[in-house]
Amino acid sequence: MYCFLIFSVGLWVSLENPERSWLWAILAMLVKQQNNADYATWNFNLVDTTFDACQHGSLFAKTASLKGTPGIFDHLAGRCNGDHEHAKWQVQKLNSSWVFNTAAEAEYTKLLAQRMVDAVAVQLPSGLLDFTRRQFRLDLLQQADKQHRLAQQLIPEYREILFANTPPLTGAFKVLSEPSTAGDNYKGPTGETKYKIGFNFFTHGAL
Repeated sequence: MYCFLIFSVGLWVSLENPERSWLWAILAMLVKQQNNADYATWNFNLVDTTFDACQHGSLFAKTASLKGTPGIFDHLAGRCNGDHEHAKWQVQKLNSSWVFNTAAEAEYTKLLAQRMVDAVAVQLPSGLLDFTRRQFRLDLLQQADKQHRLAQQLIPEYREILFANTPPLTGAFKVLSEPSTAGDNYKGPTGETKYKIGFNFFTHGAL
């Protein structure tokens, strides 16, 4: 059961269902069947946050509840203030198919999703969110068979990288950068710039 795993590793949680869903009763029954007092205490201490979806960008009068970690999503609670009209629940024909509004409404609105993300972000330790964003970017590049220059190489392109006053005369190598006064090249102990040379895995050129 996913909730028990979340409890075991100490993660934050949010469970969402319609306010009157029978799944809430089933969840309570499953928790009791675990016969774990600590788990039961954790579950029944989760905060129930009830809100009307129209307060978070929805067109429909749908009341939902979040059962979540205390202190994170509590402020999302709110009932319809009655200053707007709601879309009607109906079936619409789209091309050759019939589409139920209830199915479309199952998705979170962009506004609700953003508010939930913001609620979690303010609870994160300092610096963790920026690290997560950078790592997410690197993961996306990796899935696209691309590698960011800051990512650690799984298979290095060169067997070794050395610095020398002049390039070698023989061997399988590539000059990665030449001496320059631009300040972006390696400088030796006396301040002179050097060639940055990468040697591949076949032969080693003599410096």
